[in-house]
Amino acid sequence: MNTTTTITEYDNIFNQLEFSKTKLEYPQIFNEEETNQEIENLVHKENNLRKVLQETTQIENIRSAMFQQLDAYTKYLNKPRFYNYSRSQGMSGHTFYVMPLLNIRDILFRYYPGICGVELYLTMDEKDSVSNLQAFVEVLEQSKKELLDSLNLYDLYQVYQGLSKKLKKDFYNS
Repeated sequence: MNTTTTITEYDNIFNQLEFSKTKLEYPQIFNEEETNQEIENLVHKENNLRKVLQETTQIENIRSAMFQQLDAYTKYLNKPRFYNYSRSQGMSGHTFYVMPLLNIRDILFRYYPGICGVELYLTMDEKDSVSNLQAFVEVLEQSKKELLDSLNLYDLYQVYQGLSKKLKKDFYNS
């Protein structure tokens, strides 16, 4: 099975499982017995796919590309500038904090080995300014360290998921 297909399939199962677990919180809407059976089936599928991902240890190219992308962001963000970075990032529809995550997602799920570019907009509008840049750079640095410790495709997925959760928790409403 193709690694990008496997990681995409695993991500879909993971998201379905998270949704099914949420359904248990609403027994007045969702049948608890059916939901538990659904969760059991999804856990079985998730475990099987996790084994495949853990057995996929030929990850050097993907890990290197993800690391290089995050490294490009940290170097770019640490450069001196006259204005603050824009949170909204202009007309792109993406916020400042999500852009590195989207780039490493493209590498992991589609394996685009040569992304590694960074283009961020600056702003003079204080309401749109990134105020917690250093904390954000520290999160990216931590993810880089986790990438270096990754041994298989499942570990790379865990780095991606961990960064996603950290960004949602600490920076989503910033």
